[in-house]
Amino acid sequence: MSQRYLFGFHAVAARLRTQPGSVSAIWTDRAREDARMRALLAQAAERGVRVMSVEAGRLEGMAGGARHQGVVAEVSAAVPAHRSL
Repeated sequence: MSQRYLFGFHAVAARLRTQPGSVSAIWTDRAREDARMRALLAQAAERGVRVMSVEAGRLEGMAGGARHQGVVAEVSAAVPAHRSL
């Protein structure tokens, strides 16, 4: 299955909420310990998603220079098919 990266709090939190099984891992900026980060970490823990704390430079490389807000997630690129009834 193909993997890709999502970055930013909103995108990662939304994926955890709507498709938690598609999130294989999350990397966070080890220097960021604010309430928003703690809430995201709690959400990941509830869903059994592995979280790794890394230096901000690693996140920048993973996000391709885009603004990552201190969080990057590896997710399945496959989008589940919707069935009509």
